[in-house]
Formats: sequence, structure tokens, C-alpha cells
Amino acid sequence: GVALRNPQKTSSSDRRKGLGGFPYVNPLLLNDVNQSLLPSNSDAPDTLGGGNMRFRLQLNINVTEHVQIFTTLDFLDNIALGSTPVSSLGGNFMGPVDGLSRLQLPPRYGSNSFFDALRVRHVYASVKTPFGFLEMGRMPNHWGLGMLYNSGMGFNSEYGDVVDRLRLVLNIFNHTFTPSLDIASSGPSNARFLHGFSQSSTQSTSTNFLNSVGQGIGMEMADDSLQFQITIQRQDRGQKLRDKQENGELIVNYGLLFAYRYQTFTTECPRNFADCANGNPLTASSPSQTRLFRRDLSLYIPNIWFRLMKGDDLRLELEVAVMVGNMGAGPVYDVNKKAQIPVNILQYGAALEFEYKFRPNGQVLSLGLDLGLASGGEHFVSRYGIQTGAFSQIDGQGQANWNTFVFNPDYQKDLILWRELYGAVNNAFYAKAHLTYNISGENPWEEEGLAIRISGMYSMALNQNATLGLASPLGVELNGTIYYADRTGYILSFSYGVLFPLDGLDYADFEDTTAKTGRKVVTSAGIAHRFWFRAGIRF
Repeated sequence: GVALRNPQKTSSSDRRKGLGGFPYVNPLLLNDVNQSLLPSNSDAPDTLGGGNMRFRLQLNINVTEHVQIFTTLDFLDNIALGSTPVSSLGGNFMGPVDGLSRLQLPPRYGSNSFFDALRVRHVYASVKTPFGFLEMGRMPNHWGLGMLYNSGMGFNSEYGDVVDRLRLVLNIFNHTFTPSLDIASSGPSNARFLHGFSQSSTQSTSTNFLNSVGQGIGMEMADDSLQFQITIQRQDRGQKLRDKQENGELIVNYGLLFAYRYQTFTTECPRNFADCANGNPLTASSPSQTRLFRRDLSLYIPNIWFRLMKGDDLRLELEVAVMVGNMGAGPVYDVNKKAQIPVNILQYGAALEFEYKFRPNGQVLSLGLDLGLASGGEHFVSRYGIQTGAFSQIDGQGQANWNTFVFNPDYQKDLILWRELYGAVNNAFYAKAHLTYNISGENPWEEEGLAIRISGMYSMALNQNATLGLASPLGVELNGTIYYADRTGYILSFSYGVLFPLDGLDYADFEDTTAKTGRKVVTSAGIAHRFWFRAGIRF
């Protein structure tokens, strides 16, 4: 379960109220229609809580000696406990209202949930050839520390990168070369058009249409977003890595990733485009009503990764990524020029992790320092959306700039600020010091034992104009975790975090809104707390 004290209370004069406390989630009693339900002279609620679950099953099927199939299945993934009562469909005799519900119905998309009870995350095949391994399908995507690409397969992961990919894995001179072709987006398909058309028909007609689609085919190749990528790395894994660590050897691993992505047209509607309603693929029910828009995207992504280890006592790991390119026609429509505004893209991010282990009396004490940097632009980015006008910061050349680098949401370093409020590190620098004491067991986090971890983290924004408080300092957060893993497979964990907000988390306006000078605080942020209990079974 999670309890998060909201660091911002919304007053009637607060302009954020219309956005539901953006970028924070406020209790429903604080919205416009419910505030009258609060008892008079009472404090507004400032706590959210709930629980969820997930059963993840990874299957490896050995078809032959040279052919394998991998799949990952998630059952009830992040389904909030109590979220699908029998009454949610309305008027069931066993639970005519929510409070009388006797049971939970299976989650079903479009009926009582935004997700189905079962979701297939990955399905891909690996074929051993004389030249290397040929892999194809929808597969997890991970690189380096996971700052840019993160497979999300960890115990605390909530997202996970998945890519439709065809790649060749070659081992040459103790290095792994991996060229690949990725399909990032293919636009509308024939299945979507037939499904949209059938919704105005009877259910039987809908079923017939859906059953007659056969293979899904994209309705246009020019709107495909394709990516060509190559990685070169030397990385010790599995038993080979463990043997070197046990022998106290010096381990040097590294890698280089380079990707190029392009897209000529898109079916995404430009914002503020008056004719969008006639060409929106989300509402169009036939190809004749779907409009293509110019995009002309070119994006280059270099990424370097480096790891230095001395046995199991010292680890220094670094990842640096840059994203540079342009969109000839961005998502914002210029009414005056009657054209979409071009967008320049220049983003950079870096993450550094350092850890050293002491071994007093046979126990393990680890000291660590983590640093992170993510470039920022003039717009505000959080898990609940992008600030209005993010692509409309036009420079002197009539172009917009998209400079905010966003860490992968599964590369998290805290419990509150970046994990819950923003969703991912962006427009920021952070420094985190942490101490881990393994009371029992060599590595409880991966095997068995009992451990305690405490940490302190300072975060600041690089561009203060992109913060709600119009200031760089964001906050200081203290976290603590007690973790236990039993040899039989079950895991117990309890975490507590407290965030002391600084000026950047206030809500402020400019004294002079035209010249954008001065700072006037409208709402001050309060201290936030989080309690997090997790129980799991690993097999």
C-alpha cells in the first residue's frame, strides 16, 4: 500500500485547481464539485492511499537446440485492489451499489477497467545461425544503467520499454555487435478502421468484421517511424561475472549505442489545428477520413556506457546519452503562417553510480554516491502531462525547441519527488548519498538475507522557468528501507520517505508577467511523506 501526503493544498484562488492539482494528484474532495462535502472548519484531506498487485510469468520455450521462444505475461498488473467491484457494471443483485459488493470482477478493458486481467508484454524468438543469433518479435529493451532504455523487469519496476525489433547478435573479438531494425510506430492499421466502422453496427456485425481482418496491415508506409540501431559492447554477465567478482579481478565493461530514427508523415493531429476533427485517427472510421500531416523527423541518439569493478567491493558505472535532431513540422500549428512550427531537438542526460563495500566482521556495509543530470527547456514536464505550449517556445528563427531530457521512468532514485510527483527525472541535477547494511546474507537484494538502506538526496532544476515555483532548488528527500528475502522465495520490504520541498516546488507567478521578472509565491509547498509496503514471491 501507498500513502502519500500531498505537498500542495489547493485554495480557491489557486489556478492549478482546474488541473486537478497538476502536477500532483489531489483527493477528490478537493475538486470543484466536491468541496461542499467537507465539514465546515475542517482541514482539507491531504493523503492518498491504496494497494495493487502483479503476477509476472517469464517463459522460455526451447523449441529445438537452436531455436528458443521467450515471452513475459503479466496478470492483474498494477490493478488497484478493490477497483473492479461487481457493482461497477451497474445494478447487480449481489452488489447493487459499491458498498454492498461481495466480489471483484475480472478486469476487462472497455468494460470495468483500462486494462485486461492478462497482458502479454513480450513475445520474441531467438534462432542460432552460423553467424550469430537472429532475434525477432516484441522484446524488452534495455541498455547500460537503464537511464535511457529500461526493460522494467526489476522488483520495483512499473513501466518497461518494449520494442518491435529484428536484430542480429554477433560475437567478434570478445565484443557483442548488434545491428537492429526497430518499428517505433506504423500508424493506423486495417484492424483499427474496421473496428471503428463496426462500432456503429450491431455487436454481431462488429464480431464478424473483427474476425475477418486477418493479418494487421498498416494503411500507409510513409507514416511509419523506423529506427536503425547498432550497439557495440563488452559486458560480463551471469556466472562469468560472478566468477570474476569472487576472484577479486578488475572488471572493465563498456558499450556504445548509436540510433537513427526518421518519420516523414504522421496521423497525429497538430495542436490548435482547426481541421483536426476531420482528420483525427482516433475518431476517423475509414481511410477516406484520415488525414496525413507532414512530420519530417530526423533523430540521432548516441549513448555511451562504462563500468569499472574491482571484485565485488568497488563499482563505478556511467551512462551518457544525447538526442539531437529536428522535426520539419512539429505538433503545434501556426495560425498566422498556416503551417506547423519546426522543432529543433537537443537533449542530453547522464547518470553516475559509485559504490564501495566494507566487510566488518563478515557483514557487508556499502557506501554509495549517485549523480544525475538531465537537460531542461522552458516547459514543465511531469507524469501527468506536458505544460501547455511545450512545443510553442518559438525562437528568433521561427522555430521551437524541445530540450528537456527525460530519464526512463523505471530508473528511479527516490520514493516521492521523481518517482511519484514528476514521474521521471527531467530538467534537473541530483546528488544522492546512500548507506546499505546487510545484517545477514552477502546480497539480500538478489539472493537471501536482511538489509537496511538509508539515503539522502538533493535535487535542483537546471531551468528555473520550467518549475512551478520559478526557482531552481526543488527539494531534499530522505528515504529508508528494510528489506528481507527468505531462501524459500518470499520477499518483504517496508520503505519510508520524507520530502522537504524547496522554492522550486512552491507555486509562484512573475511579478511582471510581461517581462517575466520578479517572483511572487501564490501557494507554498508542504512536507510530503510516503509509506510503502511490498510483499513478493520470487521463483
